[in-house]
Amino acid sequence: MEENTEKCWYGNPVGVSFDDPSLIFEEMCYLCGSFGLREEFLTCNLCCESFHPFCLPNSPDLSKIDTDKWLCYNCLFCEKCHNSKNYESLIICSVCEKSYHFWCLEPRLVSLPVNSWKCKDCF
Repeated sequence: MEENTEKCWYGNPVGVSFDDPSLIFEEMCYLCGSFGLREEFLTCNLCCESFHPFCLPNSPDLSKIDTDKWLCYNCLFCEKCHNSKNYESLIICSVCEKSYHFWCLEPRLVSLPVNSWKCKDCF
C-alpha cells in the first residue's frame, strides 16, 4: 500500500502552535515563523503561504519576478508535463522562475545543471 505523505521541499519549515486563536488569522513567514516585515512577504499563488524573500534559499530579486504568479518551491510543477512528482529533479529558471523536469526539456538534458539556468524563453 502506497503511503500518502506530503513532502516539503524546504529543510525545516517552522512548526507553530498558538494558545491565542486570533493568531491563526495573522500572516507569518512559513520558514521562520515571524510576523514581522509583512510588507516584504512573498505569497505563493497556489498554497497562499507567505515567505520573507531573505528566508528563501537563493533569495529572489523581487524586481525581476512577477509576484502575482510566484510559486513557492512546494508548489512548483513542470511547465511541460504539469506534474509535481520528482520535484527534486525540477530545474528553475533563474529569470522567470518557471520550472521543468530536466528530462522534459528539448533538447533533453542528461543531468541537472550545476550553475544557474535559463529556460528557452529567457535565454
